[in-house]
Amino acid sequence: MKSFRWLNFDVVGLQLDYYLPARDVKSCRPSPKLHNLVLNLSVFLFQSLRHPNLVNLIEVFRRKRRLHLVFEFCERTVLDEVEAHPHGAPEEVAQMIAWQTLVGLRYIHSRHCIHRDIKPENLLLTSTGLLKLCDFGFARSVSSPDGDLTEYVATRWYRAPELLCAMPKYGPAVDVWAVGR
Repeated sequence: MKSFRWLNFDVVGLQLDYYLPARDVKSCRPSPKLHNLVLNLSVFLFQSLRHPNLVNLIEVFRRKRRLHLVFEFCERTVLDEVEAHPHGAPEEVAQMIAWQTLVGLRYIHSRHCIHRDIKPENLLLTSTGLLKLCDFGFARSVSSPDGDLTEYVATRWYRAPELLCAMPKYGPAVDVWAVGR
């Protein structure tokens, strides 16, 4: 959502993360603790990762039991670019998108983090052509190779084989696989 920053009227992207908690499987009642944990992890990752190819988190605030995340504004997504070129994007555009995506992934992987939801909708483009990764809702820190991770992540079309086979141990390669899809 496009919005304006009150103090200096900068154009920003506003994500309203409504209080829609995950469901407790046993009782089918909302589990606000789990939902808040996921939101807090996402915000923590955004605040700790700074790179030109990652969307910049400007501000976080709560209002009426809703968490509001204010990001820098990006004009379009890679999905918009794909739809604008139904017979394939020009080679230089495709190379630029792939290169900048991999540079952003190299950075988050070097910080022991995996995105786990790389898809065209989560790759933003600024008016100057700079690509920015966004939506770190499924991202996780992977400081230990022995830790198990959930396999239910990522949009089905972009899932790596280890995710499709429900393997509990995987790493940054799942993000690289999604770029190649």
